[in-house]
Amino acid sequence: PVTPHRALTGDGTVFVPLTPCRVVDTRVTGGPFADREIRAYEIAGSGSAFAAQGGKADGCGIPAEASGVEASITSVSPSASGFFRAYPADQPMPTATFLSKTAHQDITNTGALALATTGGPDLKARNFGGTSQYVIDVAGYFIAPDLIDDGTVFVPLTPCRVVDTRVTGGPFADREIRA
Repeated sequence: PVTPHRALTGDGTVFVPLTPCRVVDTRVTGGPFADREIRAYEIAGSGSAFAAQGGKADGCGIPAEASGVEASITSVSPSASGFFRAYPADQPMPTATFLSKTAHQDITNTGALALATTGGPDLKARNFGGTSQYVIDVAGYFIAPDLIDDGTVFVPLTPCRVVDTRVTGGPFADREIRA
């Protein structure tokens, strides 16, 4: 038997997975962030804002009622080491860092991000250190169970490695695909 999860009692959220979808790409529009620059982005809903952010035209199908997203944020071509913060647009900036970057090395981090609850922009982002381009992709969203017909209860696990190409398979070649 499965023990009921908080999301099943109405006190939490369910996770709805998506095919990864781009909501922001500063290489397409907006250009690199300067040191300490803050920008606000739409993540949920639909409309022309997404194309204007370098994302998928008309959005990724995330409902406006979503309370958060699972996102991958990539720092592309950072000019210096530093870090990046992402947080709900209606909240003060936290001291927690979402992504740390090293000069001249692209890097990605993935995690859950809460979205604003007051309407308007959903997410604010701030760059620290040298200039950097950023790409934000979403792979799913969190929403109250009574607002959708289908979703998946999220059950956190202690991180566990399922693939390590250093042990078997070796390095990927450019554009190589593996299952």
